[in-house]
Amino acid sequence: MYAKNLHFLLEEAAQFARTIELYFRGTVNQEFVSGSILLRSGDVFQFSLGQHDGRNALALLPRVELVLAVALTLEQAPTSKNSNTPEVHEILKVLQSIILKQPLETPAPTSTKNSLLSETTEITKSVLGDQAMAQLSRIAGQISPEKNPLEFLRATQQLLIPIVGQDIAQGILQPIKTKYLSATPPAQPSKNVVATKDVQNLYAKVESIFQEYFGAGASIRLQKIAVEHPPRERPTEFLHACQSLLNPILGEGAVQKLFKNL
Repeated sequence: MYAKNLHFLLEEAAQFARTIELYFRGTVNQEFVSGSILLRSGDVFQFSLGQHDGRNALALLPRVELVLAVALTLEQAPTSKNSNTPEVHEILKVLQSIILKQPLETPAPTSTKNSLLSETTEITKSVLGDQAMAQLSRIAGQISPEKNPLEFLRATQQLLIPIVGQDIAQGILQPIKTKYLSATPPAQPSKNVVATKDVQNLYAKVESIFQEYFGAGASIRLQKIAVEHPPRERPTEFLHACQSLLNPILGEGAVQKLFKNL
């Protein structure tokens, strides 16, 4: 499954000309190994796996049993690449060969709360890791996947957007949406969540404040807060957590003034 996730993330990054890091992790002979793909404007500038890089690393990829694939924000874009760095299409070809060798996944039931929750949890592990079950169970406690699958998936997507961006978040959840929402009438927005546009505006304003005081580390700090306190469902807790991070630097009074109009 994670080969599919990595394939999708790389394809999306190339299609939308993203500058991003794709981090993946897996096992070879029961030993963990990590790798990364650094892209600039959709072009691969670095490919590494364990102690290897370039096409030497790519040759080892089929031996890896992937257990994680996630997109990360790059604090500084790569500036150079060598002739041994594989192109996007070369990596996609290897990933496709891995995917074709994997056994077919057994279809899950489509009409129960547990199936939607479990499938969404599984597909978001590539982004949320071990926190996926806890984060989505919390959303399910506020928005029933069985009674309101559309809003449940919207809230899940909003959880992913600060980490991987809107386009990739939509792509990750698209198979689930197609499966569960094809015959589902539009639901009324939940009172427990904030409109997507408002959340994006809020996130952008807080990120601007963070950049002033944390510089290049602003995005990573904000992403961690957004995972623990999703701004769409818990905007007040999200803002409190952001303020708490700035309090030791500016003092509580100054921070309250900064956040007064948010």
